[in-house]
Amino acid sequence: MASLRNKDGTWYVLWRDGGRGTPLRSVKVGPKKTDAQKVKTEIEHRRMLGRVGVGVLPGRMTFDEWSEKWLASRLTRPKTQDRDRRIVRVHLLPAFRGRLLASLTTQDVAEFNANLTRRVSAWTARRSHAVLRRMLTDARLAGHLAGNPAADVTPPPMPHDEMRLPAVEQFCTLLHVLPEAWRPLVVTLGLCGLRFGEAAALEWSDVDLDAARIHVRRQMPTNTLTLSAPKSRAGLRVVDLPSPVRQSLLDFPQRGKLVFPGIGGGYLNHRWWSKAVWRSATKAAGLDGLRIHDLRHLAASLRLAWGEPLLTVAQVLGHSSAAFTLRQYGHVIADGQRLDREATLAKVADALRRVAPVLPKAPTPRTANEARP
Repeated sequence: MASLRNKDGTWYVLWRDGGRGTPLRSVKVGPKKTDAQKVKTEIEHRRMLGRVGVGVLPGRMTFDEWSEKWLASRLTRPKTQDRDRRIVRVHLLPAFRGRLLASLTTQDVAEFNANLTRRVSAWTARRSHAVLRRMLTDARLAGHLAGNPAADVTPPPMPHDEMRLPAVEQFCTLLHVLPEAWRPLVVTLGLCGLRFGEAAALEWSDVDLDAARIHVRRQMPTNTLTLSAPKSRAGLRVVDLPSPVRQSLLDFPQRGKLVFPGIGGGYLNHRWWSKAVWRSATKAAGLDGLRIHDLRHLAASLRLAWGEPLLTVAQVLGHSSAAFTLRQYGHVIADGQRLDREATLAKVADALRRVAPVLPKAPTPRTANEARP
């Protein structure tokens, strides 16, 4: 059995790997007896499994120390790194600051999830659990933990987010009320399924109007100022241009290397465009609450309704597998809706030709970066 000892306000755990003749071993825990008790329980459990020995003892690495090392050694996309750094700073460190990694238990993780779920969005709680689990997995691989206490804890639930798909007529109404300068962008998003960041980074050298196709080679992640590769290898793809998209790009003036530049000529800012253009247009079209990303869902549902193979739709969207596409849009396939491709494209083309009504004046950007990243 292991035992506890307090010396000058610091708790230690003591034990022997064998009988009385074996050396007395100890590990310094810290000022909290509860942490020492958890380490003692862990050591006793490992002794029962015969796993106590050189290299598998609880380390003296604290959560603070490990989080700093872990963040510094990660090789991830800049936006992911910034997001995870904020999660560690805002959510994980306040909950586990000063704790020894070896003292963390599944109960600690479960309580953390429950407390966080009551305070933040489901997405943030679920992402925080994922970051914690990854951190502790890497700590185990680095030899600081024998196991991962987050691995057996169920992640916070993610509520079902009903996908909103406008009907073809609603999409045509949206195109009609949009200022004509922004119609090519929206019809590209709605029929080709590009992410907004991929469209914002699209250059004329990526567009082959003769062959009616575009090459997706890069993206501008939302609320960042740095170009990056698409989200995955599958994101590097060639997408066919339905006839209304091709014609709108043929008629669209080229104002530099970017196909869809911001008002200052730089990369189009997602946040500014949403406030200045998207909200007023969707309100005028009777589509309040429609997200820009819902146009990507529309493109997928239309292509499935036109009878395009699931694998083809997955390639158009840049999904890593058709199985993922099936999970996302299986309900569209199950509904069995069928649309005539040419009739649909004719309606869209007609909406693009109609004169747009005058909408309320768009808000002026408060800073240059809102309009011109």
